[in-house]
Amino acid sequence: MNLALKTKIFLARNNPEKVVEYLNNPKYDLDAWDKIELIVSLKNRELVEFCIKDNRVGWGIPEKRELLISYGDKELIREALKSEKFNFEDKAVLIKEAKDAEMVREYLQNEGKGEGNVHNEYLIAATENFTFIEECLLNSELRLSDEQKIRIITMTDNTDFIKKCLLNEKLGFKNEQKVKLIRTLGKTNLVEQYIYDEELGFTKAEKIEMISATEDRKFIRKCLNDERLAFDTEEKLSLLLLSDDLKLIKDCVKDENLNLNIQQKAQLIMATDNRSFLGECLREKVLELSDKDKEYLINTLGNVFFLKECVDNGDISVDKLSNIQRAQISIIDKNKKQIEQEYGQVDCKRLNLPKNMTIGMEIECEGIASEFLGDAFKYGSWKAKGDGSLDNGIEIISPILHPTEKDSQEIYTVTNILNCTGQYISDKCGGHIHIGSKYLTSVQSYMNLLELYCNNEKALYAMSNEKGEAPRSGVPKYASPISGKMQDAIEKGTINLEDEIALGKFIKEIKDIQDNRYSGINFMNINNNKNTIEFRLANGTINPEMWIENANLFGGMVAIAEELAQIQKKGVKSEEEKRKLEIFDKLKENISEKEKVEILLGLVGVESEIYMQRYEANIELIKENQEMEEVFVGKEPLDFKIAKDKFKGKESQEIQASA
Repeated sequence: MNLALKTKIFLARNNPEKVVEYLNNPKYDLDAWDKIELIVSLKNRELVEFCIKDNRVGWGIPEKRELLISYGDKELIREALKSEKFNFEDKAVLIKEAKDAEMVREYLQNEGKGEGNVHNEYLIAATENFTFIEECLLNSELRLSDEQKIRIITMTDNTDFIKKCLLNEKLGFKNEQKVKLIRTLGKTNLVEQYIYDEELGFTKAEKIEMISATEDRKFIRKCLNDERLAFDTEEKLSLLLLSDDLKLIKDCVKDENLNLNIQQKAQLIMATDNRSFLGECLREKVLELSDKDKEYLINTLGNVFFLKECVDNGDISVDKLSNIQRAQISIIDKNKKQIEQEYGQVDCKRLNLPKNMTIGMEIECEGIASEFLGDAFKYGSWKAKGDGSLDNGIEIISPILHPTEKDSQEIYTVTNILNCTGQYISDKCGGHIHIGSKYLTSVQSYMNLLELYCNNEKALYAMSNEKGEAPRSGVPKYASPISGKMQDAIEKGTINLEDEIALGKFIKEIKDIQDNRYSGINFMNINNNKNTIEFRLANGTINPEMWIENANLFGGMVAIAEELAQIQKKGVKSEEEKRKLEIFDKLKENISEKEKVEILLGLVGVESEIYMQRYEANIELIKENQEMEEVFVGKEPLDFKIAKDKFKGKESQEIQASA
């Protein structure tokens, strides 16, 4: 920054009007953030107050808010809240930064009431005033959910206060909620204190949950052998399985002091799903297994390819296998060359998504092997069931998958089995992908996802299928577009666009608009046993790369929707964050469909070339099919911000008319 300017401003620091004159001089080309930095550095309250109140400064609400936060004067914030026209979110941000219990109390009484108000929990915890926090937790008028109370308590990060809350019967926490609170913290020192505290009354199963949450190998090992906890072998097994720690499991499998039997050791070995470790146990006699134990371990294997490897290596004879295992190995033998050439397990594509995102898949296929596979299919926790909408077909359902090499490999292995048994895809088959809905944390996240999806809907139907493949004929019935319904709901006012709407209520309204589960994007599973957002638009496939690419596309849309929501609620944003928001806003303009696709792929961060090639080829196939083309009703771009402004304007007019 210009040294001469800094000197001039410093000398004029007691003359606010002169300082502002310098700041607004175009020859210095200062942006709002430069001006804020300079003003704060002068440490002059009168100057800050002048810049907040005087219109000659030319600042809007965002700049005033950032100046108040950067300067950090509680009284100035209090005065500004009374005189300036800050919106709901700006007020919450300012009050949170002030960390003033009285200011928070006033806000909660006047504007913060209402179930699901996401700002309340952060405001309350930010005060660091435990008496006030407890008062808020017990205040029924605030209508804080148990989830919000747990988050508030967690944010205090104070051991004594947390224990006080755990023992406070007025809060009405059940043990499972107390366990969740402690698991969320995941701190060894806290868990160690609570598992031995009989006053808290935790069961052994609950203690095991808390211990595993620490992810502290040394501490877990200590608990396994601690006589005070008195874990039996099944409970020790449960703790090890929950820990999901390969090194810990390896060590404990060999530890004779744990008194694990062969069945329990086998469970642990299988839980690692680590081929190298399995090989060690079977071939190098790490455990010194008897032939009978060895046979038991191999017969519990769900990985048919590794099972065949064990047979080929002489670790077990074929006559020791079950009929189903022998049949599976026979299938692989007959198709070994095809598998190696077309579906090799080397250099497989990866699920490239945030590590805390969960994925599910439903692979629909048809073929003469359906009856056999339906009865006998077993690979890990994948399972098969019949599907009445198909001709001699089945649906292979994945367990909850995570973006790991292991789970990526499983997709290849399962589709390999389907390919080598002669299963195929017909026009009736769909390729449904589920993304865990808990990844999205706010109404804004869901609005962002809907804007990403609806403003690219037709293109997504094109790019989610292999190049040269049009959407299946069953799309209108089983995976219909939703953007038209969303626009109609906004126009008719059947969706609530108030700033303060609770997440649960917003999701319910989306589900009401959707009406049934047969939409390209399906929200009906949220807040039930599945808790997923289902993408139903893709055709069926038994090409593993298509499954992984589509999971990366749909999961990537969910991930960027949440990331954008986190950026949108920030006060000060980095240049990269501003750039992302600008690109996202461009998506909601009247630009060409191809430009929107480029924006979407850029935001999501996938291999653009693959999806663009699919889009360019398949969009033409949609246009050639008049019946399919009519499914995609043309609408204005979906923009919740514009819709919200219209909603507020209409609401204001109605109030004035009734006055």
